Amino acid sequence: MTVLAIDPGRSDTKATIGYCQFNDDGTEVIRGELTWDELVGVYRIEQIEDQHVLYFGGSPISRVVVEDFVNDPRVKRGGQRNGASEVIGAVEILARQGGAEFVRRDRSTLHAAKLHAGYVLSKSHLPHKDAAYVHGYSDFVMRGILPALGVDYDMLE
Repeated sequence: MTVLAIDPGRSDTKATIGYCQFNDDGTEVIRGELTWDELVGVYRIEQIEDQHVLYFGGSPISRVVVEDFVNDPRVKRGGQRNGASEVIGAVEILARQGGAEFVRRDRSTLHAAKLHAGYVLSKSHLPHKDAAYVHGYSDFVMRGILPALGVDYDMLE
C-alpha cells in the first residue's frame, strides 16, 4: 500500500492539483500535477474479497493526506466556486469509499512542513506538486517514520 498527498486546486485546463505518492516507509514514488479531468480519470475503487480498495494510477492507497482549505470569511466571494474545496471533497469521498485513511493538514502548517521536508530556503509559494510532497513528507515526520530534514534539534537544546 502507498500514501498519497494532494495539494488541491481546480482548473479544467491547467494542472493545478499537485500529488505525491509515497511507499509506506516514506520513499517517494512519483509526484506531479493534474487537471480536474485527469484527477477524475486516475482514481478507481476495486472490491477485493470483502473490502474496497482505492487505487491511484496502478497503486493501492492506504492513506490520503490533503492540504486543507478554509474560505476567508473577510472575502466576499459573490457565489464563486471554490475549486480547492471541490477537490478536497471529491478526494475525501473516494478515500472513504476506497477504505483509505483520510487526513487533512491545515494550510497554516505549510511552513513547518517545508522545514520537515528540507525546503529551508524555499520560495513562499511552491509548485503544487512540491506542496503535495512537503505535506506528505511532513505527515511521515509527524508519525515518527522519517526524520525532519530542515530542523537541527540539537541546536534547540
